[in-house]
Amino acid sequence: MTFSTTLHSRFNAGSNNFDAIRLAAALLVLFAHAYSLAGAPADPLSSLIALGYVGTLAVAGFFVLSGFLIARSVERGTLSAYLAARALRILPALALVTLLEAWVLAPYFFEGNVPWYLQNLAPAHMKNVLVFGLDPWIAGVFQHNPVPFVNGSLWTLPIESLFYLLLPALLLAAAGRRWRFGWRASLPSRWRPPMG
Repeated sequence: MTFSTTLHSRFNAGSNNFDAIRLAAALLVLFAHAYSLAGAPADPLSSLIALGYVGTLAVAGFFVLSGFLIARSVERGTLSAYLAARALRILPALALVTLLEAWVLAPYFFEGNVPWYLQNLAPAHMKNVLVFGLDPWIAGVFQHNPVPFVNGSLWTLPIESLFYLLLPALLLAAAGRRWRFGWRASLPSRWRPPMG
């Protein structure tokens, strides 16, 4: 059995509801986090649904949607184009956010000697641009808040980035191997080496 339909051929940006799903998930995350950041025990929606914390449900939705979209992205071009697109999706915004956190936001809210902070803690916070090993807090900033993070939502980026790297690795490993369900994993045609 072979499958000729690809994710790319099934994805029609004009008739899907991905933007509406993203908006709904983003609003649920904001709603749930507002309660957490204020130190409230839980948001009222979480107690109404049997699936647990509504913020976790929304983030899971983001991960599922991201998985579909990156699988489509893999099919569209070369491996290098895919990796470049993924890096450009995360790194510029992460660098800007990290710069603003370290050099604008944190000095304003730092409870201590600001010149010492700028010399010691601000440069250390810049390691967040490396994605893996993100640190959501800065000592002396928001330390009396119920959740003392400067940017707690960054925890998802290493997970997302890992899957960005795993998907093409899994495709490369599975290419040409027969799986127990009888289908053959295949690489996008642009990824295949030229036959000589």
